[in-house]
Amino acid sequence: MRTWETDLPLHLFHHGENFKTYELMGAHPATQNRKRGYVFRVWAPRAESVSVLGAFNNWDENAHVISRIVYFVENHWNELLKFSRRTEENINRWASRYGILTTAQDTYKNAKSRRLGRYVAVNLENCDTVEFRLFRGTLNYKTFVATLQIIDEICTHAINLSDKEVEGLSWSNFAAMILPKKTELIEYLKAKRLYVNEPIEEAEVI
Repeated sequence: MRTWETDLPLHLFHHGENFKTYELMGAHPATQNRKRGYVFRVWAPRAESVSVLGAFNNWDENAHVISRIVYFVENHWNELLKFSRRTEENINRWASRYGILTTAQDTYKNAKSRRLGRYVAVNLENCDTVEFRLFRGTLNYKTFVATLQIIDEICTHAINLSDKEVEGLSWSNFAAMILPKKTELIEYLKAKRLYVNEPIEEAEVI
């Protein structure tokens, strides 16, 4: 967000002549499109990433990404159940759902507060990993690769899209964005009639 109030301080900063940088960098109250909030600025040209932590994300730098993963799984439960090769009874026992709320953040908070243990579709109990428990095991190589590829797609969107974009992402749009090189995933989705184009024979998939 650039305004006349920031252009001059930024100009002075880049010339080494801003002696009140603290008034520009860091977190400051701001209004944009008539909405009040905060703007956060940092000068870290060689940083690989920057995270803003606080009570709003439980001091967890990955909370926003994880919340989008949980929301996507809950929002597209029926499609992922079909993909998973599990029966509804089986998935309810070994990989149950948390339930979906209006937003990704609310869905994530609900998931964390329910403390359902590890037998959930997206296990959040581990310290440094998120475990996908949705999918039944398989000895079919292409099916195994397709499963890895759909997890990669879900995580990529969770990292690169905003909460609003994930919340508004339809299954058909998700499928349409899959890269053509992920042939195993596309073939599997077609076999399960979860793709935007014509299906192939389901007998090819185990």
